Amino acid sequence: MTVLRFLRPAEGFDRRRLLGALQAARKGDFSVRMPADLTGLDAEIVEAFNDIVRMNEVMVAQFARIRDKVGRDGRIDERVEMPTARGGWADCVESLNTLIGDLVRPVSEVTRVIDAVAKGDLLTRFEVDARGEFLVLKEKINDLVEKLADPSRRNTELDWLKTSFANLSRKLAGHRDLVAVSKLLLAELAPLVNAQQGAVYTRRVESDEPRFDLLVTSAATPGTNPPVTLHSRERLIEQCAAEKKRIVLNDVPAGHQSARRVPGEAAPTSVTIMPVLFEGEVKAVIELFACGQFSEAHLTLLEQLTGSIGIVFNTIEATMRTEHLLVQSRTLTAELQSRQEELQRTNRELEEKARQLSEQMRQVEYKNSEIEQAKAALEDKAEQLALSSRFKSEFLANMSHELRTPLNSLLILAQMLAENPAGNLAPKQIEYAQTICTAGNDLLALINDVLDLAKVESGTVILNIGNERFPELHDYLDRAFRQVGHDKDLQFSISMQKGLPRAIRTDSKRLRQILKNLLSNAFRFTPRGAVSLEVAMASSGWTPGHPVLDAAQNVVAFSVIDTGIGVPSERQQVIFEAFRQADGTTSRHFGGTGLGLSISAKLSQLLGGQIRVKSNPGVGSRFTLYLPLSHAAEGADRNDAEVAGGDAPPPRRRAASRIAQPMPELAGRAVLLIDDDVRNIFALTGALEMHGMIVINAENGVDGIETLKNGPEIDIILMDMMMPELNGYDTIRAMRAFERFRQVPIIGVSAKAMKGDREKAVEAGATDYISKPVNVEHLLSLMRECLAGGAR
Repeated sequence: MTVLRFLRPAEGFDRRRLLGALQAARKGDFSVRMPADLTGLDAEIVEAFNDIVRMNEVMVAQFARIRDKVGRDGRIDERVEMPTARGGWADCVESLNTLIGDLVRPVSEVTRVIDAVAKGDLLTRFEVDARGEFLVLKEKINDLVEKLADPSRRNTELDWLKTSFANLSRKLAGHRDLVAVSKLLLAELAPLVNAQQGAVYTRRVESDEPRFDLLVTSAATPGTNPPVTLHSRERLIEQCAAEKKRIVLNDVPAGHQSARRVPGEAAPTSVTIMPVLFEGEVKAVIELFACGQFSEAHLTLLEQLTGSIGIVFNTIEATMRTEHLLVQSRTLTAELQSRQEELQRTNRELEEKARQLSEQMRQVEYKNSEIEQAKAALEDKAEQLALSSRFKSEFLANMSHELRTPLNSLLILAQMLAENPAGNLAPKQIEYAQTICTAGNDLLALINDVLDLAKVESGTVILNIGNERFPELHDYLDRAFRQVGHDKDLQFSISMQKGLPRAIRTDSKRLRQILKNLLSNAFRFTPRGAVSLEVAMASSGWTPGHPVLDAAQNVVAFSVIDTGIGVPSERQQVIFEAFRQADGTTSRHFGGTGLGLSISAKLSQLLGGQIRVKSNPGVGSRFTLYLPLSHAAEGADRNDAEVAGGDAPPPRRRAASRIAQPMPELAGRAVLLIDDDVRNIFALTGALEMHGMIVINAENGVDGIETLKNGPEIDIILMDMMMPELNGYDTIRAMRAFERFRQVPIIGVSAKAMKGDREKAVEAGATDYISKPVNVEHLLSLMRECLAGGAR
């Protein structure tokens, strides 16, 4: 802010004050003022003085403003503004403004030229008149513009390429129809590259052969249109697509098949064929014709455009697929909305029902508490039943031992008597001995049936799934029952359907057990006529709804047919129950325990099959076993005890083992027989001594160990596994603890015949294992092998 100083006069005009004011103004202090309260001439002098210093003060302020605006801020359009200036003051203002204009004009011209160059205009020249240093600046700028002119022309082509590429890409974007976008493409692309004709072919695949269909064409005359469909590699279109490269032909002859002349225009002399690619796949082919050659800029533009066109074509295809999916989606949405409304109505109904159920739940909770109490009681009973089942299994195992032990000696002694090695028995006595042997075998079959039934009911039967070949099954059953039919004067036949698979995948042992049971029953209940077995593929016959047979791809039917007494319809289901028979009275004509069919029915269920019966009293019966051709279950290997018990032939068919057949390899060998049953010792001693063996007896494990340690040299040991106090397993372990007894063969003998007994005996150190009642011929063969090979 300017502070004005006023010199106060004392009385009248004070010239000293005027002199002081003039001296201050001379020094550049234009803030001084004379007082304006005078009159007359003094007042005019003061006013003139004050106007002069005021004009100077304004001039100084304007110069300072111009200095700041033009010199410091670069605002070259600013000028000095003193509207009240006159005369010399006005000349001073004009001179200063002219000086600023002269200085600014070359700068403005430089700015204009540089701006034109920046915009690509290299034709502008520095045109202002200049001298001195401004002239030098003018010449330098004009030289620079001239040097930039040549590269600019090349850049102009690049700009054209970029602009054309951008414009065409923008116009092609957003379209959803291949025909429309192809027409737009030809309409926009042809003028850019000076083409007169063009065509677009799209690719489609039928089988393994690519084909090209004409999508759109331009400037073609009738009769000269390109073919609608082109087969791959027949013309240049296919060559371009196959090689995925551009083809350019210049100076095309007038009669060339690709050149098509439009009336009123010159014939095309150049053709360019370009593949439209997307991610390496040919989407289309563009064919362009021109009267002159295509320039490098044109070809570069076409090369760059093919990628964008490929994206557009692929996008349109994807969009069309998307729109199709959207239509389906909208349809599904409408359906879902309709279903949702139905669900809402259903939910309301369910809420009402839930309220009702809530009321019922309170009543159910009370009942549940009662059920929980009953459940606890049932669990207690289930535990008792499980315990009872274990006791039952153990009882049956022990009972098997108790039955097989006396049966062992009975069968051995009866066999020895039947063979009559001394030749001192009468024929009638030999017949008695054979009858005892047959009865013993019948008793053994009954024991095996009871054990099988117990295993099935307790769920301890392990299936061993494998391939049972039909020819081998045929031979096995034929050998087992051919003599039985002959003995009973019954015709016996086995027929197998032609075209049967080579084998059925099942448990061979259990299948043979079932078929032998069915055939044995058929022979037992058929006094005259015939018994036959038919094997064929089946598509029905079992109970509808069977979970395995209905789902099986192939089913085999084993039909046992007889002309026997038959079964009344009211008794046909009873015969499959344990210990039940069609005629269960004590006065029945035919024997049997009734276990065979029960065991067979349960085993067929384990194999995934079923047994069905059709029978008429006095006419005969047909028992059919239906089994899936392939069983999915796998089981463990069977042990010897189980094989020796379901694989034994029928009692009447069993061939007598030749105890008396000489085995010189055993003569003079010492055998230690350890058994707590005197009857077995007596029977086996007699059988072994017949072959010249030296038999040493021990009635328990402790005595056996002592005899082995202190007695004569022992060649082989027969060890009863079920002995009181020190059983056979522990006795074997104790013997094997001595270095000198580790190679002595030990054969375990047991009447318990339970699953895993053989493995358990071998694990304890036994060389081999055999079950009671002992087959003497098998035992002698086993002893001969053990003595020949030593301990394993």
